[in-house]
Amino acid sequence: MTPQFVSVAPLSGSVGGTTIRVNMPGATTANQGLDIKAGGASICEAVRVVEYAIVECDTLAQEISSSALQVVDSAGTTYDCVNSDTSQC
Repeated sequence: MTPQFVSVAPLSGSVGGTTIRVNMPGATTANQGLDIKAGGASICEAVRVVEYAIVECDTLAQEISSSALQVVDSAGTTYDCVNSDTSQC
């Protein structure tokens, strides 16, 4: 199954850094080298797939723009939000 970026939580956090969880059916612990980006720039200090469909990102200590998030794999494939309610991404 091709991974699909469905949602992220929480939708807000601390400028000191926050752990966010991305709901991404199709992502498994075999998916290494994932990154989460906003406005083309990485927002994560560390990214890990903790279980099927759940990707965690420890965000950098910075304010993150409100631009749409994207998940990018090590091959450069970009996954945009597929949720019809884009406010969930």
